[in-house]
Amino acid sequence: MMRARAQGEGKPMDLLLTVRGADGAAAVYRFAGPEVRVGRDMTCQVRLPSPSVSALHVRLLQRPDGQWQAVDVGSTHGTLLGTRRLVAGEVADLREGDALRVGAFVVEIWTEAAGGLTTGSQDTARLARLLARDAASAASGGWRLWVDRGATQDTWAPLAPEGVVWIGSDPECDLVVPEAKAARQVCVRRTAEGVVFEAPEASVRWRGRRASVGRLGPDERLGLGAAVVRLQAPPGALVPAGGARPWSWGDRLLLGASLAALLAAAVLWLR
Repeated sequence: MMRARAQGEGKPMDLLLTVRGADGAAAVYRFAGPEVRVGRDMTCQVRLPSPSVSALHVRLLQRPDGQWQAVDVGSTHGTLLGTRRLVAGEVADLREGDALRVGAFVVEIWTEAAGGLTTGSQDTARLARLLARDAASAASGGWRLWVDRGATQDTWAPLAPEGVVWIGSDPECDLVVPEAKAARQVCVRRTAEGVVFEAPEASVRWRGRRASVGRLGPDERLGLGAAVVRLQAPPGALVPAGGARPWSWGDRLLLGASLAALLAAAVLWLR
């Protein structure tokens, strides 16, 4: 992008942001000012849904003379401007081409004469989902939730460590399942203790019964209406404690055969 006219000349300048994820994927935003909020919360204009980003991480403010500034609002992991860490509450002037590191993301600063189309809320939401998916895909290590059956069959969402995936009929969900009984029916989290789910509005089918909470092991399934969502894990993945999968018929037959063999051996020994 070509360098724009220097700031501080009293001319209104739109703010152009190039946001890059950990894997290099990028999204471009354009705002007219006077404030752009960057953070994890859904109310932010630039939403970066990652555990490394605070709910409201940094504010970008435009002075009356057109100069853009950055203010870290006391984020958990801090904000870097180039190589310098911003002090919470500090107001730092931004120059063309500056880069802010916000959690796992890099936000590049550009400006351009006002009058162009600004990024609308639908576009920012779409870009946020793409950035979240790219970042989670890079960090998931092969863990993902896959639609096995339903109108959106073979679609999937990555499940990164400490990541969250919402499943439901709402198009804003991470994994859209039109058959779901609620807009945001299931929240799946991958924690250090395992993969857990919660269905706050409508229960799901799990292990042959209806459930609102539970823990998933690799290849376990959740039923949402006529749709089925399966947890996929990379080959050789260990099942965290408490997250063991339910017994299959093959497991039961093998156990039964083993017990029968032990019983027969005991009867022969007693004779």
